[in-house]
Amino acid sequence: MGITLARIDNRLLHGIVATQWAGRSGAQRIMIIDDGVANNELTKASMKLARPTGMAI
Repeated sequence: MGITLARIDNRLLHGIVATQWAGRSGAQRIMIIDDGVANNELTKASMKLARPTGMAI
């Protein structure tokens, strides 16, 4: 599996990325690389809830 889309954005995962870009690009996984998210269980849970159905994060 190759990288379909890469972007740098302080909003991390938000509606447009989750519903439009990821779906139209055929992505199967969204990777969020952020120390603050990695160290905060509540934020990680929020990111998982925001992902499209069936999308790995």
